[in-house]
This record gives sequence, C-alpha cells and structure tokens, in this order.
Amino acid sequence: LGKAKGSKLTHFHGDLDCDWSRYIRQVSITRRVFSIWWMKPLFPKMKLNTDASKVNQQASGGRLLRDHSRSLFFAFYKEFGNVDVLMAEALALLHGLHICYEQGLAPLVLEVDSEVLVCLVESQAGTKWPLCNVLHKIRSLMTSLNSSPRHIFREADSTADKLAGLQG
Repeated sequence: LGKAKGSKLTHFHGDLDCDWSRYIRQVSITRRVFSIWWMKPLFPKMKLNTDASKVNQQASGGRLLRDHSRSLFFAFYKEFGNVDVLMAEALALLHGLHICYEQGLAPLVLEVDSEVLVCLVESQAGTKWPLCNVLHKIRSLMTSLNSSPRHIFREADSTADKLAGLQG
C-alpha cells in the first residue's frame, strides 16, 4: 500500500516503528501563491458584488454596488432565515439586482463567489422548486439590466464577504 501510495504516514500515527511505515513516501505539497484583488469596472459600468453566509442555521447576505471610481452607491446586509447556502447566494444576488433595477442603475458587472450559482444562472437549467423560482427572477432582471454574472474568489471582495457574515 505504501509503494502504491494507498497509505499515508498519518495512518501510522504512533506506530512509526512499524516495519510497514518505512514503505510510505512523504508527499511534498506544492503551494502556489497568487494575488487576488477587486478590480473596478470600466466606465460607465457599475459593479454589484454579492455574497452569502450561514451561521447557526441562519443564512444572510451582503451586497455592494460601486462604480468605475470605486464610489459606493449602496451596501447592505439582509437575513434570509433557515435556507441553504446556495439559496442564500441566489437571494443576495436577486435582492441586489432588484435594487439596481428599481434605481435604474445599469449597465452592471455582477460578481458572486458561488461558481455553482453562476453555472445555474448561465445554463438556464432548472433545479429544485424554491431555487428555480429565484433563478427565473434573477435571469429576468439580468436581461433587463443587460448583465451577466461571473465567478470571483471570496478574497477578491472581502467587503461583501464581511457584510454577508454579519449576525444580528
């Protein structure tokens, strides 16, 4: 097993004097370091960043809208109750889009840290009932605002991440 890399040194914790442990090779972990940062949108677009969080069975979301000069148009936090994280991500995006639509704030760049949500929105695929309804509303608003979502890493917008994690 050791030569076939089917066993790990951690399996022999406390038994390293065992004859079998000598067949285990240490695997070196290669780490890549790269920079991640928030990039401002090109004029005249605005950027909506959304994020969600779930703590103690309670989901919440945060949203920020900024322009090409990084000026903040709005930022807020909303509690969604006991829903799963994907639904919370979708609701955060939906609420942010709804505000932009009501205020006539377009064109938009949309950024979310849920790659699954981005794939679901772009694929036009159906899903379980409550989420299906929310996705339909998101797609409709995105069409009205001439926008589409893209995935970003959570670290690219730590402000939306912090807003989503607030607990009342």
